[in-house]
Amino acid sequence: MMKRIILYGIVLAFTIQVNAKTSFRTERLKTIAGMVKLNVPDNLEKHLTIDSLGRYKNKPVKLKTNSFGDVSHIGYKLFNGRTDGTHDPMMPFFDFIERYFLELDLELDGKKPAERIFLDKVECIRGNIAMRHKVTDRTGFSIKHVGRRAYTIQWVLDKDTLELFVPADCQLILGANAVELETIFERDLKRVVPSAFDCDWAEEDVSLSDDGLSVANPGSYLSDEIKSDLYLQKKEGKWALITDAEHPIESIKNILLTGCFTRDIAMALTIDRYGYRKTSLSITLQQFVEYCRLDGCVLYVGIKTHTADNVTATIFALNNELGYNHVLAVNFPTGILSGRQNSITGTSYVYIPLQNVTEDFFMQKMKEK
Repeated sequence: MMKRIILYGIVLAFTIQVNAKTSFRTERLKTIAGMVKLNVPDNLEKHLTIDSLGRYKNKPVKLKTNSFGDVSHIGYKLFNGRTDGTHDPMMPFFDFIERYFLELDLELDGKKPAERIFLDKVECIRGNIAMRHKVTDRTGFSIKHVGRRAYTIQWVLDKDTLELFVPADCQLILGANAVELETIFERDLKRVVPSAFDCDWAEEDVSLSDDGLSVANPGSYLSDEIKSDLYLQKKEGKWALITDAEHPIESIKNILLTGCFTRDIAMALTIDRYGYRKTSLSITLQQFVEYCRLDGCVLYVGIKTHTADNVTATIFALNNELGYNHVLAVNFPTGILSGRQNSITGTSYVYIPLQNVTEDFFMQKMKEK
């Protein structure tokens, strides 16, 4: 696990030219802004990219904001204009490389680059880490990704080649340890405004499952009992999600996977945190689903128990690119489907790293719990 950033005396000597109203997604980004002496504008817009806010080591420094207007990325401009839609799911990795190369130059945690990459388990397969200084946004590169495990990225530098192996460690890539990631989850979950979900489906996206039901978005994770399948029925010539009391299991699965329902569903959420701590929140199910979507996760649901009055289920939100899960165990009163103003209860475990965990091990731990 990444340790909290320890700021040495030399770091404290920097003047942080950041407006007090500026918000940062992580403490690490705030520290970087101060060390590079970025004059960050106040009231930044959402989804903003500034390709050259300043310079460090004679290289342009890039800044980005997220859907909340927080500064979500600071790094060298290395990939601007070089990525396209096919790389969108891996954008956090490109941001990581830009930030990491800047961090190495800053010696952010007081360690030299060679020591830092050793501790982070980043390996130079070809070349050496000093060759990073030759990389610009015009340098050709290729990338390979093994889901939930690792990346390799290669740059051709004249007659030389720099190739790095980077583990798909969400704490490393996002620049925050387990404790801070849980804090980010709690903070941002409360700020999420769910977007409208289209409950209609095109004819070509619908197929029949093994049990004869009409489904869309088929898929499974960890076992055949944990699926992303959405159940549909035809209404007025259109395929729509089933969300009624006549089909409680299918309806609850649909709602948990999409948030699609006639109203927001209140949820009393407990976040089970690192160090045997717990936090309680009052949110909606739709906020959780939307957070996972914004986080780049694909959702899967497994039904644990069901009675006439209640269904217990587990949602797995998988981020394949960064190798982690969010897990939400819920109790869902079936009366909600009939219009009753019940709320659901849930317990979440967030940013569970998967890069060094086999699926058999993960399932065994679930059984033990």
